[in-house]
Amino acid sequence: MLPDCLRSLAGRVNEIVVIDAHSDDGTAQIARDAGARVIARAWNGDFAAARNVALDAHRCDYSLYIDADERLALPAGGVLADYIDPVARFHLVRFQPRVGFTRYGEWRIFRNDPAIRFEGHIHETVVPSARRLGDDPLFSTVEIDHVGYEGPMGAKWRRNRPLLETAVQVDADRAYLWFDLAECLNGLGMEDAARDAIEQGLSAARRRGGRDQEAARSLLLNLKALLTAAPADHMAILREGLALRDDDHGMRFLLGQACLDAGMADEALAIARRLAAIDPDTLFEGPLAFDRRIFRDAAAELEGLALLALERRADAADAFGRAAVFAPDNPAHRLRHAALAAAGAGR
Repeated sequence: MLPDCLRSLAGRVNEIVVIDAHSDDGTAQIARDAGARVIARAWNGDFAAARNVALDAHRCDYSLYIDADERLALPAGGVLADYIDPVARFHLVRFQPRVGFTRYGEWRIFRNDPAIRFEGHIHETVVPSARRLGDDPLFSTVEIDHVGYEGPMGAKWRRNRPLLETAVQVDADRAYLWFDLAECLNGLGMEDAARDAIEQGLSAARRRGGRDQEAARSLLLNLKALLTAAPADHMAILREGLALRDDDHGMRFLLGQACLDAGMADEALAIARRLAAIDPDTLFEGPLAFDRRIFRDAAAELEGLALLALERRADAADAFGRAAVFAPDNPAHRLRHAALAAAGAGR
């Protein structure tokens, strides 16, 4: 992962500092060969402490933090300094958490200031520093793409589980920690423990409140819905989540599927068309990211299935045709479109 990350930084930043936890896989040499300054530091299970070492080590006016499985992009070219407003202490970047997802705002660029430090053993953040300073961030056009979730996740879940179990004891009111722990537990096949973590996280969100907690609560409700088999309960959770955040398009798509399964084709159709009207390229200012497919081929497919349930076969054929254009590698869309078009032509 590291070479591509370093190449994305080359010529765009003034200094690169890499914190290496005494790895033995060539990481340190790769970093040195790319011109980075490498600081060896024993791993003690605390991501914030490691990042703060890097903050203490560099001498630039601003800091950008980035992981090995992420890549920096500057849409208008130039260097990173061109995208920084010196009046602001904090800048958000447009962060893509997974390949094929929309972007959201991540706190990644901030002034080199002893008052700004990372906090949290895992999912470390400078947001508490910003809150104490009373600063709101500016939204930059800088982009960071995360590619680390494209392979098997088992090793990451096993690594993160004990760290998260410790973290929720230290900061039990931070709902996002509970969400990530629930995802880890679910991914490791521990569904009952995952459900318990979800409920703990929802309680934490209610206790602390605030914008960050709202986003985490939405993620927790999404996961809770996915782990709830009873159709009525599943739908009730989704409606609760949308009442909390009307901009949770992922939850709305799940509700559309649930409505279709429950025979509520008219509502499923309305949801599909609402999603299809959204341009995923404009979704970057909120705290949530979504699979771009729910605005494209998946929305068109949901529309087609809803129209089919309403016996509007010609309209359904058109919807599946749009799905095929968005996802030409998916033969199901082409076959549905062709079958319905042929039936409409009397063949």
